[in-house]
Amino acid sequence: MANLNNMGIDPNVPESTGFKVLTPGKYRAVIINDNLSDTKAGDGKKLEVTFQLLDQPYKGDEIKTNLNIINAHPKAQAIGQGQLKRICNICKVGFPPEDTRKMYGIPMIIDVDNDEFNSNKEPGKKLKSNVINGFAPDNGAPIQQQAQAAQPQAAASGSAW
Repeated sequence: MANLNNMGIDPNVPESTGFKVLTPGKYRAVIINDNLSDTKAGDGKKLEVTFQLLDQPYKGDEIKTNLNIINAHPKAQAIGQGQLKRICNICKVGFPPEDTRKMYGIPMIIDVDNDEFNSNKEPGKKLKSNVINGFAPDNGAPIQQQAQAAQPQAAASGSAW
């Protein structure tokens, strides 16, 4: 039995409806949060960036991505730092940034796709997660989604988010 007394749990937090797999496409979004932490291997730093979607049908939903800021693998590090530089340029923030606060609330376009992986709880079961493939400035033009209807899909437990 877990003792959750004095853990600082917010009694007013809204109920979670679970993880949603977004329809692949381009979405208008803003950065609302980030967290710098050690990589799983402990030999680098990753910046987890949280975006909030601005338009229907997913308005208010959040999607996260990890940027490998410092990594033992030079290619992973170059990709992560390049992504951060792209976000900085879109937000008109100097690179490298001193901190991330000036990137919050700046509308941009994120290119979302789905990644399929094997469930670690149910052998043979395929699960999907969201992945952000790119970032672009928001020029205010309507976003053309793919022909597929934008219907949220509930992901099974064990998802990447």
